[in-house]
Formats: sequence, C-alpha cells, structure tokens
Amino acid sequence: MNNTGVRGQGLEVRERLKEKALKALNLPLRFLPLWVEAIGMGVVMGAILDNNPKFKQRLKEIGEKIFFFDASDIKKGFYFHIKDGDIKVMPNFAGNVDVAMRTL
Repeated sequence: MNNTGVRGQGLEVRERLKEKALKALNLPLRFLPLWVEAIGMGVVMGAILDNNPKFKQRLKEIGEKIFFFDASDIKKGFYFHIKDGDIKVMPNFAGNVDVAMRTL
C-alpha cells in the first residue's frame, strides 16, 4: 500500500504519536510495582479474550502452559498461566516455564 498523499501523512503522524506515547509511558512503568502491572495486564487480557472467541478457543487447544514474557525495555517480566481458555497474569512463579518470550 502506498503511504503517499494526505492519507499516508495521517498514518505517519499516528505512528509517530504512538511511538511518543509508548516512550512517555516507559519511564512511569519502570517505577510501577509489578503486582499492579500484573493486575492491569490481566484486565487487558480478559478484554482481549472476551472480544476474540476464536483466540479463546485456540488457548483451550494449547492446554495448561506457563509462558514467561520478559519486557526488557521496561526491565520487567510476567508469567502467563494458560488454562481452560483463560489467561492468568502472575508477577512471580516458582516453577518451570513452558515458553519464554522476550522483547528486543
């Protein structure tokens, strides 16, 4: 798709605004307690599942797994416990993880 003209400029402006917003959130997120972030992520994940029944069905097919997501840009990590098509976000987990994901 060609991003030239007025429409293309609108997309570029939105992308730049999105980048600036994410950078602005980066500093406050570094100081937010991990358990508060885990609650927030749980709410977001719940909304995603509620709005995407196909995604929820795919999670049921995965079975019971523990994922670790390392957000290296904000120096925090979260564990996702996937079970029965639901995602539980945990700030800490003492066992072994099935899948590890890292941001670059």
